[in-house]
Amino acid sequence: MASRPGAAQLPLVQAFEQFIHESASGLRRKPDGTKLLTGSVQNYRATLEKIKAFQIECGTDLLLHDHHRLSLKQVERENARWKRFIRRFSEFLRRHNVRSDNYLGFHFKHLKTFLRYLEVAHGWELGNIPRLFFVRKEPVPIVVVPLHRIRSLLQDHGLLQRLSPELRQARDIFLVGCSTGLRVSDLLSLQRSNLEQTGSATYLVIASRKTGSLLRIPLPAYVLEIFRRYRSRGIRLLPHISNSCLNKRLKLLGEAAGWTEPHILWRNRDGRPRMVFKDPTNKTHFRFCDLITSHTMRRSAISMLLASGMAEHLVRKISGHAPNSAEFFRYVDISQDQLDTETLKFYALLEEKPALN
Repeated sequence: MASRPGAAQLPLVQAFEQFIHESASGLRRKPDGTKLLTGSVQNYRATLEKIKAFQIECGTDLLLHDHHRLSLKQVERENARWKRFIRRFSEFLRRHNVRSDNYLGFHFKHLKTFLRYLEVAHGWELGNIPRLFFVRKEPVPIVVVPLHRIRSLLQDHGLLQRLSPELRQARDIFLVGCSTGLRVSDLLSLQRSNLEQTGSATYLVIASRKTGSLLRIPLPAYVLEIFRRYRSRGIRLLPHISNSCLNKRLKLLGEAAGWTEPHILWRNRDGRPRMVFKDPTNKTHFRFCDLITSHTMRRSAISMLLASGMAEHLVRKISGHAPNSAEFFRYVDISQDQLDTETLKFYALLEEKPALN
């Protein structure tokens, strides 16, 4: 990547590709000096693909200009050019299924990070341009499978018999995920060496790939039984499956379990909430099972632990979150059943007749 004393302009795609290379190779690192996660680099690549597609549609290449070489009038023209790009790129993303503010902000956040890195690491002066990229965020409701449904999935042997071998595997992974609260990347990489026997108890001992924190989780008998089911498959404790394939099977599992009630989904667009449909033409709502992903396991586990009365610092110990972690509270939710129970308790107190003296 050209530094400031070199060329006065640089193709955006070329510079972004170099940014991704430096992020993947370890030349660019986190503030604490650790390498970036593979998932972060993949997210950058997703944004790059959108930029390339935008350039093809527009028939022009995007250029970055070093403001050190520009006059005041040229800087003003550059700012105007980037404002047009932001507007047109936003319209392009909207036309290509990036409908919510969160997904728009996902790509703009990466562009802003890239431009800041270009300034800090390579000495480019970009003036006000990085600040033009708005990163809107909306509090997206998370999907949590309530306790009674997870219990049914564990105990309903009739359902188990009706499932295909692939959905039985998805059920097993889902139950282990809801029981341990592990990130899916850690869950799918579990090996026999992660098991530790201490007296009559068996623990799962693992260093989180994302945070590096050491987790030590006691395991119930049904999880150990699931692990024994896959002993003949090698060193892995669970079936080898990609995250994308697991997501598809979890939706089918939810459908087979009867979790098909409509679920009204809202997303912000231009700062205003709008109802999102599975089939926009026929105004068909998503079903609950349609919204289940591998993240649902972790969210459900953390929510159930908190709802059971476990102290937050102990839940964080299991989940691997740091104290006061903002991310931790994204996973905190309570099931509708629990909300109904507590609300009905409140109503009962209001209706309670005072004792007569």
